[in-house]
Amino acid sequence: MSAGNERREHYVPRFYLDRFGKSIFVFDKETGKVFSTTGKNIAFEKGFYDLDPKIDLEAIITENENRMREGLNEIIDKMNPAAISRDARIRLSLLIALQFVRTKETRSFIKELGGKIMTEVIKSNPEFKNVDFKITMKDKLAQSLQAAEIVGDTVPKIAHMIGNSIWTLLVNSTKTPFWTSDNPVALFNPIDYGDQSGIGFNLRGIQTHFPINSKLLLIILDPTSYPPIPIKIVKKTETIEYENEFQLRNATRFVISADDDFSVAKTLIARDAKLRKPQEHVRVRKIERPDRTVIETAVETRE
Repeated sequence: MSAGNERREHYVPRFYLDRFGKSIFVFDKETGKVFSTTGKNIAFEKGFYDLDPKIDLEAIITENENRMREGLNEIIDKMNPAAISRDARIRLSLLIALQFVRTKETRSFIKELGGKIMTEVIKSNPEFKNVDFKITMKDKLAQSLQAAEIVGDTVPKIAHMIGNSIWTLLVNSTKTPFWTSDNPVALFNPIDYGDQSGIGFNLRGIQTHFPINSKLLLIILDPTSYPPIPIKIVKKTETIEYENEFQLRNATRFVISADDDFSVAKTLIARDAKLRKPQEHVRVRKIERPDRTVIETAVETRE
């Protein structure tokens, strides 16, 4: 491990970003600027996974990815999720699950969730009833908790749900490329759960959208809510733009494409300036019951 946390550690793997081109274009939704780069120089942070000099989490992730990427290769080669092997489906499910938990967005979620829960727990103490305060989780603790999710059973559990869902591959026949981002696993649920969150891999109606390259995008669907359609040929640009909007809204900061046309992204941000900066992920509310106080959390969608 590099001294002084100087090593670049990617939270979106280079081999995945390279699927969108050796030279890629990036839209910075915070500044509105577009620039050209490579997968080597985007979606990384120095020392992102460095917790302890004796633990090389980056190496552990890379070793696992090298096995999982074969699933990605097979679905690209066969262009049909129904035609890939069981082993490839497992590997790709694990890759998507790992990608979901390893990003800056997930770390931000962990930090926000922990801080809000602890704030409500302490405010439940009568001693602090009329005191206005906010607890913030330290970065190092959020980093440790994220590392525990990466190496623990979170990834296999998510992968199991993904693997047992319906897979539909969108094949892009238009000239407009699919985008990806620095947070490419985008969850969406069209079902209104009211005060409850509709975001979760095991919930009715859930959809997971994952771009594979400029021409292929995998949608993972709740098997109780959607018909099994392995392949859809996309002929309308509007459908591609609809998928690309998911990436824009889901991105922490950077949207990535094979070409430099981000006019749709610029229009959307001009309409909704909140898209420029990360939004809060978690809604926390306190429910007073006769026997105890319950703190309930829900994941907010990006609207």
